[in-house]
Amino acid sequence: MARVPPMVAGFMPFFASGCSAERLAHAEAFFAQPEHQGPGTQQQLAKVAEQVRDCVALRQREGESVARYLKQGAE
Repeated sequence: MARVPPMVAGFMPFFASGCSAERLAHAEAFFAQPEHQGPGTQQQLAKVAEQVRDCVALRQREGESVARYLKQGAE
């Protein structure tokens, strides 16, 4: 964080976004360390974590049916 401009530090948690619980866990561990926290980091990480968890839950709930549908369309 020492090398990141303060205006950008709060946006660093967005690198953990996506649909991977594993990547989120790594980001949460990384940003839990005081030297990796910047202004707004925890608030942004909380938003990213909610989005990732929603995506993971949706993928678990609907992933199989979406894969079936896509497979039917490819035939």
